[in-house]
Amino acid sequence: SSAASDVYKRQVWKIVKSMKKDWRDVLILRVLEGLTAEEACAVLKIKSTVCCTRLYRAKAELQKRVLRAKLFDI
Repeated sequence: SSAASDVYKRQVWKIVKSMKKDWRDVLILRVLEGLTAEEACAVLKIKSTVCCTRLYRAKAELQKRVLRAKLFDI
């Protein structure tokens, strides 16, 4: 349902907001804003390898915390 979807979105957003700022910034720019890796690097003034590493770690952390919170039945 839409109400359940909104609850899940709020809970996921709460997790994202509580992440390390470096990880959160890359995650938001790449996933939510849809920037390319090069664009995100330019905005954040970081190297491509750093950007990729932060994105990988942010996604892993998000997945771990979503599963721990049992937000979704997988």
